[in-house]
Amino acid sequence: MMANESLTRVSPWRTLVRPEFLLLIGAFQANLPYLLWRFGYPISNLYRSKFHITYRPLYLWVLVYLAFWLGTVHVRLCMCRKYSSDGAVADLGIQRSLFHVCAVFFICVILLQIVIICRLYGVFPLLAYFTDYNVSALEEAKEQSGFGQLGLLSLSLFMLDAIMLVGIVAAFRIGGWSRLLLRVGFLIAVVGALYTGKTQAFFMFACMLFTGPALLGLNPVNALLRRFGYRSLSGRTTLFAIIAFFFFLVFLHGFTRWIRVHADAEFGIRYSVDKVIDYFAWPLMNMERQIEAVGYDADNAQAVGILQRLLPWKLQAQFMQNQKVSRPPRVERTSPAGFMEAIHWYLGLGWMLVFTFGVGLLCKWFYVQSAKSLFCLLAYSQIAWALVAAHSYNHFLNLVFVPLPIMGFFPLAKLLSSTRVIGVLRTCAYRARYAA
Repeated sequence: MMANESLTRVSPWRTLVRPEFLLLIGAFQANLPYLLWRFGYPISNLYRSKFHITYRPLYLWVLVYLAFWLGTVHVRLCMCRKYSSDGAVADLGIQRSLFHVCAVFFICVILLQIVIICRLYGVFPLLAYFTDYNVSALEEAKEQSGFGQLGLLSLSLFMLDAIMLVGIVAAFRIGGWSRLLLRVGFLIAVVGALYTGKTQAFFMFACMLFTGPALLGLNPVNALLRRFGYRSLSGRTTLFAIIAFFFFLVFLHGFTRWIRVHADAEFGIRYSVDKVIDYFAWPLMNMERQIEAVGYDADNAQAVGILQRLLPWKLQAQFMQNQKVSRPPRVERTSPAGFMEAIHWYLGLGWMLVFTFGVGLLCKWFYVQSAKSLFCLLAYSQIAWALVAAHSYNHFLNLVFVPLPIMGFFPLAKLLSSTRVIGVLRTCAYRARYAA
């Protein structure tokens, strides 16, 4: 097995999705507005007088990243077997018939939910935005929903995303009925992610499809292309495709916002870039305001407040009212304040670092075990977006985005997989076929 382990260790794709690197991306994005403001990028007059640039969130981010990194370093303490950050890769021996059943089931469930939610809204939101339908109408309809259908749809989408990932990385031949299901499932996942005119669910889907194959040392672009029946790309073309897809995401984010708020500005590359920068700047503004209110260590720490997002959406407002928990101040009320918002406001500096240490420990454990466990591969692929998007969110404290999907992935993985570690010859043959 030494050759197999060595092959896995040198895979640049698996190294690229290490938790330390993904959170570093999130931290860089969180503080990018400081750099832009330093070089003259304008701050809107709407916000200029509401906060002061002090760079104090940057210092907190340094502490948070160090605590996270220490957690990843100490993961070996909670592992009984010999620790290795990269080990032998497992053959995801998925039962094809069960893959078909699960794919059909979740496709049908999502289609049914989209129909139900469209009846609730009275429109298909993404199409209605091209007329006079406004996002405020969407929020009002959400308030009237009986049990939080949007959360249920999001959870179903994440389960379908996991099924699609399994179809891409599983070691069985794709063709005919399997390829048709993969294509239909991919289409439904994209439609379900974008139908409200918001892009985060689509970004999560793209991140999962990139992270999953990379965890197995595969070229994610070629793994996806081969499963859909297309030829693999060269290394240089793969890099170009990734860069092109990045700019596509920038345009997609800008366009969906443009039609959602019926902006008067002309849509184009400048508008799209400005909206992405706003996406990074608003959380940083909010965090500046939050630290201005309570300093580095919140004196009014109320630990119960972190439970808010761990409750179903319909219960959150009532819970906060009953517990008389204060909310963090915000410059831009429609935006969160990033990964640190809740843990800094409700726990204080010390417990914030303890929490981050634990998150680092958990993420690295899933990352290490993803080489041998389908459940850990699915869980870490979901968590990857929580690290990349740490500039705006703390999805570890959001019931729908991390805790519930991971709980759902466990029985799904048990149902689908018959995982075992394979020999070096079969591993090399598998990689020769799908890797770049």
